[in-house]
Amino acid sequence: MRFDRERSIRTSYFLLRVVSGLLFLQAGGLKLFGWFGGMPPEMPFRLFSQIGLAGVLEFFGGALILLGFFTRPTAFVLSGEMAVAYWQAHAPRGAWPIENQGEPAVLFCFIFLYMAAYGGGEWSLDAWILDGKKGKAMNGKSETANREISATRLLDAPRDLVWKAFTEPGHIAQWWGPDGFSNTIRNMDVRTGGAWNFTMHGPDGRDYENKIIYVEVVKPERLVWDHLSGPSFRVTVNFREAGNKTQLDYTMVFPSAEVRDKTVKNYNAVEGLRQTLDRLADYLGKTG
Repeated sequence: MRFDRERSIRTSYFLLRVVSGLLFLQAGGLKLFGWFGGMPPEMPFRLFSQIGLAGVLEFFGGALILLGFFTRPTAFVLSGEMAVAYWQAHAPRGAWPIENQGEPAVLFCFIFLYMAAYGGGEWSLDAWILDGKKGKAMNGKSETANREISATRLLDAPRDLVWKAFTEPGHIAQWWGPDGFSNTIRNMDVRTGGAWNFTMHGPDGRDYENKIIYVEVVKPERLVWDHLSGPSFRVTVNFREAGNKTQLDYTMVFPSAEVRDKTVKNYNAVEGLRQTLDRLADYLGKTG
């Protein structure tokens, strides 16, 4: 049985987010309403107090984390709350968390700091809303429609493999470009701000130098890069899971409709993109 590392990471993060949100929601519910049992005599606290405010943050913030809604700003605020709680309530009792009983505050502080950087993850309301917005944009007429070349392809391969085919030199050199082209990859640094430099060798013996800078890298969901060697354009590639297959949305956006039309005429770009994706599909069939 093949171990799917990326899916395991996404599942583990989903469980971390849900459990953390649920525990925090319970802590807030206890402070505000005396819910969930085990209520000390001083609870519930007055709403307009520091601990009451903490209860509001924990109850409603925990609910937002649980749902994965506004995850980044919520997690950042809750991380700060835990830092304040540790230094105010625990640190005065002793130098070490194990001594001052501040281990949960320290742990939650760094869990939420991580979530503030990572976001809601794949299974969250944040992701669902973002996908909905992308879908509406794709269904409606794009502002850049007259300067785009785009294609959608359902590939018979898992998303992780398609991602590797786009981001690993040993893979992409085997299929990139229209029929008859081969590639020499000089360097490929797949990260935001990283560069990809390569030479495409045409079937007529002509070489085409290419310089690319990555603008956005969201593994394994999205790649955005700027093609800097003429003609210049921006490419956005979205990788969407479709069962055991992958829906690939590939869009090239040019500075103007004139540049787009000139590229189509001089380089046969529409047909070139179709042939490139055909080669990708054939390569994935052999690789998978």
